[in-house]
Amino acid sequence: EGSLEWGWGKVDAMAAVLAAASFVSTRDVQAEPEDVVAYPNPTDGHLQVAGMDVDHVRMYSAKGALVMERDTRGIKGTLALPLNGYPKGTYLLELRNQHRVVYERVVLH
Repeated sequence: EGSLEWGWGKVDAMAAVLAAASFVSTRDVQAEPEDVVAYPNPTDGHLQVAGMDVDHVRMYSAKGALVMERDTRGIKGTLALPLNGYPKGTYLLELRNQHRVVYERVVLH
């Protein structure tokens, strides 16, 4: 149980550093890298994604709700994503393949 003086305990900084150093590797996550392009952006509903072979796409609303998920394995080159029917606004695209995860901000108008 916590106390008013110490809360729920003291932070063990050395244990935190050692735990962080124990990670061998992490997946390559990039937000809006220059080699991956989602266009036109803003879009009227016809979005293209170039610069990465995408295996899986998720789209999140500005509030963080998952609004679309697609398996796109087997599509090579430019990926066409029809976004007709979604409300106008700002969305976050999560583009995944076995080597990387990329996030792209998309404006739908």
